[in-house]
Amino acid sequence: MVLPPDHVMAAVEDGQRLKGWIANGYAQVEYLFGEIIARSNDMPEYEAIKDRLPHRPEKRISKIRQILEIEGFFSQYQEEIEWLIEAFEHHQQTRHLLLHGFCTAYHTPAGDFGLQFRKWHRDGDQDTEIRKVFRLVDLEYEKAQFTHAAQRALDLVRNVHEKLGLVG
Repeated sequence: MVLPPDHVMAAVEDGQRLKGWIANGYAQVEYLFGEIIARSNDMPEYEAIKDRLPHRPEKRISKIRQILEIEGFFSQYQEEIEWLIEAFEHHQQTRHLLLHGFCTAYHTPAGDFGLQFRKWHRDGDQDTEIRKVFRLVDLEYEKAQFTHAAQRALDLVRNVHEKLGLVG
């Protein structure tokens, strides 16, 4: 059985749609990390660690951990912030593959379909290629996992904004 070209294209489009949802979820959480840092820069209790917003997510997380070490406004949200950091870090390799990886669609005559993502990764003194195939069900799972985290991030931003009187 050979898959008709329109079925292959539909599967590719579904995979790319799911990838978009996943990427958007990561972006929501990354934005929250930036929001915490930017807001803390305006608060007197965090004056000693006030600094520019770090660009890389790993550095943002490090900065947020510094913020959480200080008893201040964000202490009331510490548990939720730590949950979001853990979720983000747990999915870091998937994030890198989906956002920065080269994508190839594969399908079999039997109808199996997947998107393979490949990315070169600096690993100590070596450069290694990471490869992973995601079937549509795998991308659905990743979407569910990270849109849940994104929703929690959005809820946290809303709560912070309400507490700061930024919501009118």
